Amino acid sequence: MNQLLQTSDRFKIRYCEGVMNASDPQSLQFGEMLSWEIVDSLCKSTGSEALLVLEFFDTDFSIINPGASAVSAVGAVLNGNTQSIEVSGTAKTIAGFRVYIPATKTVVYEDRFSWSKTWRQSSTNPIEALNKLVKPNQALMETSYNTGYEFGRSIIPLYYWENRSMYKGKKDLIAKGQRQALAKDWEAAILTWKEASYDNEFKPKTKARAAFNLALGYEVLGDLVQAQKWIQTSYVEDGKEEALTYSNILDKRIREQERLKEQTGK
Repeated sequence: MNQLLQTSDRFKIRYCEGVMNASDPQSLQFGEMLSWEIVDSLCKSTGSEALLVLEFFDTDFSIINPGASAVSAVGAVLNGNTQSIEVSGTAKTIAGFRVYIPATKTVVYEDRFSWSKTWRQSSTNPIEALNKLVKPNQALMETSYNTGYEFGRSIIPLYYWENRSMYKGKKDLIAKGQRQALAKDWEAAILTWKEASYDNEFKPKTKARAAFNLALGYEVLGDLVQAQKWIQTSYVEDGKEEALTYSNILDKRIREQERLKEQTGK
């Protein structure tokens, strides 16, 4: 989790010195909250605005039904059949996190976070399958790492790639707009597609393509409302399925943006 959080400019991570053990080290439940005096002291000593506490953590690794696999294999051999036996091993982790904000005396996060992964191996010999299966320590290390990584992903913004399509032409103004877009001059491309390709064109097919590209241009510039307007125009003009699919993508992005505003107050 520390590695992932440090990839974001929003966070600077500082460790508290020492460890404060829970009153019941076997418990997988949230115990009593830290006093605000302790939270204030820890945050002041590290120059931090928030305190994230790992309240509990547990790992488990289990082999799924190895006995039944062995019995089945032995029975198959006795009957003269060769049977492939699959052995599965599952590692699970569970963690409880709290986040304290001393300035407002609030706990902004308190929840469990879990992660699991299953490995599988097959062989006609169940012992061989077990031997080839991932080792418990390796499995627990991997799932523990993934628990921290996935929890970190839930609290920081991450960049990811989106694929989009764009209509191109041969000699018309849609082609010119495409070249402007590929040169990353999206403002000029929008003007070309709108003022020339769209406003002065009477063929529904060409109008729809220009509107589709306009939706892309506005999305790239971050104006999802205008993007949604133009993709709806594209669908109405020509009824292409790809326009409707793009419209649904933009709808989802607009909903996500509204949710983000609620979460961040921006």
